[in-house]
Amino acid sequence: MAVVLMAALLGHDPLWPVEDVTLAEAALLRDDGEVVRLIGLGEDPNGHYRIRRKLMKRSPRLVTPLEAAVLASRPMMVRLLLAHGALPDSDTWTAVCESERKEIADIRALLEPLTPSMPCLPIRDADRAPTLP
Repeated sequence: MAVVLMAALLGHDPLWPVEDVTLAEAALLRDDGEVVRLIGLGEDPNGHYRIRRKLMKRSPRLVTPLEAAVLASRPMMVRLLLAHGALPDSDTWTAVCESERKEIADIRALLEPLTPSMPCLPIRDADRAPTLP
């Protein structure tokens, strides 16, 4: 018990470990406050960030926060990221094509005025986003 108390006093909760999330992970997890906080600290809304395997059903990947929001089918998060300078690119449209959720029409409507949409073609393994070991 003394060890647990000392760890808690030093800021390490042994029963509830805290892991920092990347900007893309915060977008995927629908954490608006963390997204705004990280951007306020200087994180790039157009940068590529790691998403851990346990947060996705796929292998770990490097994605932009906008891609993560699209993969999570969160139009409000897409709108928030666009308001903070995120720019859609071909990887964003690939995420749109990969998504099979009904909210994707709302996301497509947000993105199309900013960049031409891309047709959704079958995706080969070689064309997928890079994965991490």
